[in-house]
Amino acid sequence: MPPIQPGTYPPQAVKDLAFEVQDGSLTLFWSAPAEKEKDKENAAVSFKVLRARQTASEADCQTCSVRFQAVGDVRLAGRDPSERLQFQDRLDPGYKYRYKVIGTSAAGVVSKDSNIVHPNP
Repeated sequence: MPPIQPGTYPPQAVKDLAFEVQDGSLTLFWSAPAEKEKDKENAAVSFKVLRARQTASEADCQTCSVRFQAVGDVRLAGRDPSERLQFQDRLDPGYKYRYKVIGTSAAGVVSKDSNIVHPNP
């Protein structure tokens, strides 16, 4: 087999996505996955925040697909790698939300999805 090119492996997925809601404002929190020394070139350099916003009837539909859309991008440049990352969004009444994040390496390779959070009352 030919050798595997550097930067072709995806970054590790975020596993600790969490949230806090206060006065209709949502804050997502997560940690950048710690990469082993040999995997540093595949580490995520940014994280895309994806949101699914549905009406109550759409959210209750068992056969309907959930469509996530990008609502933000959080870059690691200039941050301490141990610092928890954050993203803020406004929650509109009458909708149900789901959020997830995906990491992207410098080579543009994306990670698997993070855990999904449901910040609904």
